[in-house]
Amino acid sequence: MKKPNMILLMYILVLQLLDLLTTYLAISHGARELNPLVTPTIENPIAFLTVKLVAAAVVYLGVLKTKNKTLLLAYTIIMVQTVIANMLNTIL
Repeated sequence: MKKPNMILLMYILVLQLLDLLTTYLAISHGARELNPLVTPTIENPIAFLTVKLVAAAVVYLGVLKTKNKTLLLAYTIIMVQTVIANMLNTIL
């Protein structure tokens, strides 16, 4: 794998990991999962992790195939917003 591709993959995986961790943290503080695709998996950590890995793979392959920086920017904005919302649900 080329170095730029590895960096892109790591970037996407880190964002997914942050989402996963902050989601569980927020839920442990009384928040609820709003994503209907993820809600059925939230009680099963393996299923939840699988969904996150599939999502990361789809984004990674989509960015690689299209070379679309707008897709990566949109993904970044959505993921950062999600992590911030999860953190706010934890502290508020």
